[in-house]
Amino acid sequence: FQHVRIGDANVRLEDLDLLWMDITRNDSAIIRKAKPRRFKTGYRHMCRFQTSRFLESEAFAQYRYLLHMDSDAALTCKEDGIDPIKEMRSQGTVYGLFEVGVEDPAFTDGWTNFVEEYALLHEVVPQVDEHMMSTEGRFVTKENPEGDQLIEVPVHKFAATWGTGWEVLDLAFFTSENVLEFSHKVERSLGHYRFNWGDHLIRAYQVMLFAPVSQVRCFDYEEIPGYHGCNGIDTEFGSQDIYQLIEGLACPGEWTGDVLPNIPWQPPQSAPRPCLELCNQVDACAGFDMMYLASEGIVNCAFRFGRASQETCIDAEEEMLAAWLAVLPDLSEHPALMAATNKFRLIERTLERTFSCQAWQQGLQHQSSK
Repeated sequence: FQHVRIGDANVRLEDLDLLWMDITRNDSAIIRKAKPRRFKTGYRHMCRFQTSRFLESEAFAQYRYLLHMDSDAALTCKEDGIDPIKEMRSQGTVYGLFEVGVEDPAFTDGWTNFVEEYALLHEVVPQVDEHMMSTEGRFVTKENPEGDQLIEVPVHKFAATWGTGWEVLDLAFFTSENVLEFSHKVERSLGHYRFNWGDHLIRAYQVMLFAPVSQVRCFDYEEIPGYHGCNGIDTEFGSQDIYQLIEGLACPGEWTGDVLPNIPWQPPQSAPRPCLELCNQVDACAGFDMMYLASEGIVNCAFRFGRASQETCIDAEEEMLAAWLAVLPDLSEHPALMAATNKFRLIERTLERTFSCQAWQQGLQHQSSK
């Protein structure tokens, strides 16, 4: 997929700067000018190859496990490091998970309908609970292509992604009859090209439809550290997090149980950096509630699984104070500020591995209890 032959010339695709897109779409002029990576022909070919063609490659016919990493990804060696393939073999798991996320709705058109229709027509019973497959009620924050402001948009029902920057595959599972049939149907739908379905989106449902979560080996960033991208130079990989502050709100029903107390803070000149850093490290963290004590110059942060909103949280001062007293009973003064923050993940940037398996599993348990 790196070269094409035109006449007697062997031409690099990236030199042609080709895009694969529907020219009738409203934003086609913007896309043709910006030439985003997701619309480039080579990227579309890659997504198709990674989710279908390579699974049946003769080059891998004699192998059981495959460790795949993007060319701009790396894993960092450590003295007490583990061998991910040995781990999977010893535990009998079929997929090595390194990263999870949610896909931009611009790249999931038709995917939910495709998966639901396939499961219905082929009598496939997903091997994981629906709450794990579903991303209903979640949002992504994007730059408005028609202006400089940020907009929050809901994602489609099936928009979970399992990052393919690092992954380990049990080829016996991925070349099994059921998984291959699904993969072939995805390929024949031309969704890679028509709707820009990504390999990380398809991979998540290749596994979740046909393997229980017990057969997924989650590799924590502390077990196998690494990074993805070009160390902050390339703006196309990783992520950046920002926080929205909503004063007069608390969401104890969404608290994880983790509280970071007594953080020095002097608003509004600075941010409670330790709270932001901890939430950034946990993908499942949607933000944190905060309680500020002015005379001591400290803030207490309670981390949340869910997004803060007027509909799901409390704004009565007595109720908010009661919730905080339940976790911090020794308050020395009345809080000067009680507020909630929402974490928004924005433009992709270089990212060190911060995926916490414990937080991911806690998030799944929290979703299933709702």
